[in-house]
Amino acid sequence: MKEVLDILTPTWLNIFFAFLAFAIPYTVAKIYHKLRVVGDPPWKKSEGDDS
Repeated sequence: MKEVLDILTPTWLNIFFAFLAFAIPYTVAKIYHKLRVVGDPPWKKSEGDDS
């Protein structure tokens, strides 16, 4: 039984990389959104796009 739990239990390194797999794309998407809000020309913005 212990062997099965050892195989199924993730290591700290696995948990860290799983967190990075979420954090890196999330951060890039947030930065991209902020750049789009600041950098879009007026003709490309829609009327209700104040976010």
